[in-house]
Amino acid sequence: VWFCWKYNFVLPINPTLLLNVLLFPLTFAVNAAYGRREHALTYFASFKAYTLNLYLMHRCWQFEKQLPEDFLECSSRGIRTAFDAVRTYLMANDEDAKLASLQIFYDTLSELSLINDVLRVIGLPAPLVATACTDLRECSRAFEYLRCYSDYRTPSTIRAFVRLCMYTVPLLLAPYFGNLAAAHQQPFLAILCGGFMAVPFLLLNNVQTSLENPFAGWNAADPDDIRLDEPELTAYMDDKMTKGLPKSDDDDDSSGGNTS
Repeated sequence: VWFCWKYNFVLPINPTLLLNVLLFPLTFAVNAAYGRREHALTYFASFKAYTLNLYLMHRCWQFEKQLPEDFLECSSRGIRTAFDAVRTYLMANDEDAKLASLQIFYDTLSELSLINDVLRVIGLPAPLVATACTDLRECSRAFEYLRCYSDYRTPSTIRAFVRLCMYTVPLLLAPYFGNLAAAHQQPFLAILCGGFMAVPFLLLNNVQTSLENPFAGWNAADPDDIRLDEPELTAYMDDKMTKGLPKSDDDDDSSGGNTS
């Protein structure tokens, strides 16, 4: 700007034409990244709700006489492992860690599917078994959505275009601010405005970069990112409320003996 003003390289152009070239794609990228964050929060809540509901159903059905004694323990351990695998995957910084967590999650999902099949084998009513299978399916569905939101990035062409415009637009607007400096008695105000014009766009670009991955800042204690430490969920998965209660068929036998 100082060079244009000093050497009379000025041009009374409309700055809106150039600013819109940078503003529209940048605001679009920020809005899209924020939308992904909001949807990721929704699916993470769904994942927690379905896993907790699956555990509660297994805890209620553990009293069937045909079920093994460690049925609820296996269910709780599987759900905890699945939740930890999801959390590790979303927080991972490299592909190897993600692949390892993904394999653990799929293996655990297979184990939980077998646990649900035990309910079918012992003769539990089909609607109840279908409910457990539906919850497990929704857990898997929510996780796949979380994977997409965690791994997706703004297309490289858009990012390259925004970065190019961030450097070229201020240079192209230098003759405009030089014209303002030449037309007013306080030229340094125009020079100062031209120098700080790029600051809002740099800040918007940093915001867009920070919003790219909804879970990226968790390790850095970023208050804006989705927190994955949910100790109250896994801590609730114990059998203290039902430990020591007899099987349902045992209750029937004992009540029949008292009647006779």
